[in-house]
Amino acid sequence: MGMIDLDSPPGVDFVQGNKESPFFQEARSYSIATAVSLMQKAGFHEFEYRQTLKPGAALTDRAEPVEDGYGQGLFVVIKARKS
Repeated sequence: MGMIDLDSPPGVDFVQGNKESPFFQEARSYSIATAVSLMQKAGFHEFEYRQTLKPGAALTDRAEPVEDGYGQGLFVVIKARKS
């Protein structure tokens, strides 16, 4: 699952900058912790996280680096298994 990390520094800035957007006013947003909790309740486990678009990332035609974890990048991908 890919999502905006609302609790990361760039995520906080992103939310503040898009408060007036009609799309984001209607969007349902979750923190990573809430999304993981909901996924656990649905039977997912073995979570892995990758993040990108850290503070200072410029929108260019170059790919931004991808790092393990979450909490620093704007965009996070969560990988999990369901038994």
